[in-house]
Amino acid sequence: MSEPDSRLDIDCSTPIPKIQRCLSIYLEDANIALVTGDNVAFCVHRSVIRRLSVVISNMLEVCNVSKNDGGQNLDEIETFENLPVVRISDSSHVVFDFFQMVYDQKPILSAVQDYERVAALMIFCHKYMIDTTFERIISYLRYSFPDKLADWKSSSQTDLLDSEEVIHILLGATTANAKILIPSCLYLVVSKSKPKAHLYKLPQPLLLQYCQGFSQLSLYHFDFYESILEDLVTPSMVCREPKCNTQWNIFKKDIRSFFHNRGWISDPDPLLLLTRVYTNARKDVGYCLGCQNAIDVLFETALNELWDSLPHIFGIAKNWDTIRRETRFTDPSGFTLA
Repeated sequence: MSEPDSRLDIDCSTPIPKIQRCLSIYLEDANIALVTGDNVAFCVHRSVIRRLSVVISNMLEVCNVSKNDGGQNLDEIETFENLPVVRISDSSHVVFDFFQMVYDQKPILSAVQDYERVAALMIFCHKYMIDTTFERIISYLRYSFPDKLADWKSSSQTDLLDSEEVIHILLGATTANAKILIPSCLYLVVSKSKPKAHLYKLPQPLLLQYCQGFSQLSLYHFDFYESILEDLVTPSMVCREPKCNTQWNIFKKDIRSFFHNRGWISDPDPLLLLTRVYTNARKDVGYCLGCQNAIDVLFETALNELWDSLPHIFGIAKNWDTIRRETRFTDPSGFTLA
C-alpha cells in the first residue's frame, strides 16, 4: 500500500486496514461514503456524484444506496459512520484531486501538483464518464499539447516540459482515448532528445507509432531539402533584380551547409528546422517585396503541410479535423488556468 498523500489529512485513529476518513474532503451533511482501493473514505453528496457520473450513479443503484434514507435498511449494506459505502478500486490520490476540482472549483494545476497526477485524473474521468471534468482537463492540456499550428508556435510550455511529463500525458491520453493530445505528445517524444530515455515505459502499440513517426519525420528532412532547393530556382521564386538573385544563391549555399552539417537525423524536429531556415531566409538583406512574399508563402505552406500530416505520420488519424470530430473538448479560453 502506498503512503497516503499528506494533503488528504487522513484520520488515522482507526488502524489500517480499516477505513480511514479523509478530513480534507469531509462534508457534515454527506450522505454517501466513497471508499477508495487504499481504504480512504470520502464523505460526500450522493446527488453531486450522480449528476457528474452516470457510471457511479449506476453503481449506487446496484448497491441499493441511491434510495431515500428512510427506505433502506443500512444493516443490509456496508456502512462507514452510518453512511452507505460505495467502493471503487481507484487510488485516494486521484479521487482527492477530483473532489478538489468538483467542490473547490480549483484550476487544474492548483488541484493537481504534477502531470503524472493530471494524467491519472484524466484516466479516472474517462473511466467513470465524468465528462465535465474530463473536458476541463483536455482543454487545459491543449495549451501544452496543441492541435493547431498557431498555438504550437505561440506555446511557451512546450520547451519547459520535462521528458517524464510528456510520457505521462502520452500514456494517459492513450488510455483515456484523448486522441487530440497524442500527435503533439508523440512529436515531442520524437523531436526532443531527453524523452527517449523513457521510451521503455511505452506499451508496444505506442512504441510502434513512435518508430513510424521517427522514420517518417527523418525522411521529411530529405523531402523538404530537395523540394525547397527546387522551388528556390523556379522563375516564380526568383525575380530579375541582381541583388535578389545574388542573395538567393547565397541562401541556397547556406541551406545546403545547414542541412549537411546539422545532426538532425538523430533528433528529427522539422518544425524547428523549417522555422530556423525561414528565419535565415527572411533576414533583412534587401529582397524585393515580391521575393519576400515568396519566402513567406513557401515556408508557411511547408509548415502547414507538415503540421496537418502529423496525425497521419503517427498512424492515428487521417488529419487533425478527423480527430477533432471524435474528441470531446471545450474551448480552452473558457477556463481559468493555474
